[in-house]
Amino acid sequence: MQYSFVFILVILFIGCNHKSKENQSPSSQISIKDAPQLPSSNLEIIEAIPLETTSENLMGAWLRIRSSNSQLFVMDEESKQKSIHVFDKSGTYSGKMAEEGDGPEKIPSLNDFYVNTNGELEILSTIGNKSTIYQFGETGEKTLVLEMDYVASSFTKLPNGDYLLYGSYNLPVTKYRIIKVTPSGEITDRYLPNEYSGELLPMTERNFLQTGGKHYFIESFNNRAYRFHNDSLATAFEVDFGSYAIPNSFWEMNIMESFAMLNEKGFANLVGLFESNEITTLECMFQGPFGTYKQLIFVNHPDKSISKIKVSEEDTPVFYHPIGMDQDDNILFLTYHQALLDFLKKSGQSPGFQLPQQEFDYPIIISTTLTP
Repeated sequence: MQYSFVFILVILFIGCNHKSKENQSPSSQISIKDAPQLPSSNLEIIEAIPLETTSENLMGAWLRIRSSNSQLFVMDEESKQKSIHVFDKSGTYSGKMAEEGDGPEKIPSLNDFYVNTNGELEILSTIGNKSTIYQFGETGEKTLVLEMDYVASSFTKLPNGDYLLYGSYNLPVTKYRIIKVTPSGEITDRYLPNEYSGELLPMTERNFLQTGGKHYFIESFNNRAYRFHNDSLATAFEVDFGSYAIPNSFWEMNIMESFAMLNEKGFANLVGLFESNEITTLECMFQGPFGTYKQLIFVNHPDKSISKIKVSEEDTPVFYHPIGMDQDDNILFLTYHQALLDFLKKSGQSPGFQLPQQEFDYPIIISTTLTP
């Protein structure tokens, strides 16, 4: 089976004044242009976890993966009927825990999910102007946790049990792009005010990233990554995309003209952030008449050095989808069996692991080390 790694640009009607009232604490300034370029051969594959695949859990390329102490939870972002597939840490398939659809055990929509350390799954389901959070226990029983009038597309859970919900650039429906709420539905704080009253088409993206014991936030067409800490949202990283930065005129033009301009000149987005004890990995996507590729930016904590590796779906598909980092500073990627076989043959690498034969081409989580 051939999988297409496609970046879907969803037309977004957003504000012409992109300012907010977040805490302006010192942040790491990163210049894409100035970062030394490393070859992709500096990423060495050291381990692979194949995800058991049957006709019941066939998935595409854009997978959202989160984990508990003993399990992996996977959502296919492009599926017409989303569900959460559960695997153990060795990749053995356990079944579905939540699924979109009608019926008492299903949920109306599946926008995002969060996994507690004890394996309990929490699901964000947004229909119309109402957002609902459900909890699924280990045996699959569903409990309503929170219901409120806010159009959220993603969420995360804080250590004290409160939630952060993201509503995107959708004024007047959402006056603030992020709100903090208690499990009872009380709004206790608001962040990133909206300043535009245009229309918005829904989009699916990773906004909240819990990594390295910290809570980060990113959003489309914003070159900043924020950290939420002590009830404050502060800029943690700011990326200078150079000539591919979103120009100020973008926010002032007719929306169709502005996107035509971006596609003609090319633009960049910050689409991922992953952190370990000593390394932060920033996933930056570039799109334009040249096609689509990514620059993976690596920030070394001890010496503050910065480097980058360019990856593309055509040339290096095994490194195109970073999904996290582990405690040993290894970078985790999602790929597929056939793509990994092709890469190993082309690169001449001799893996220290074996890959099983399955009926279907199947996803694999690979662990890599970064050499200077």
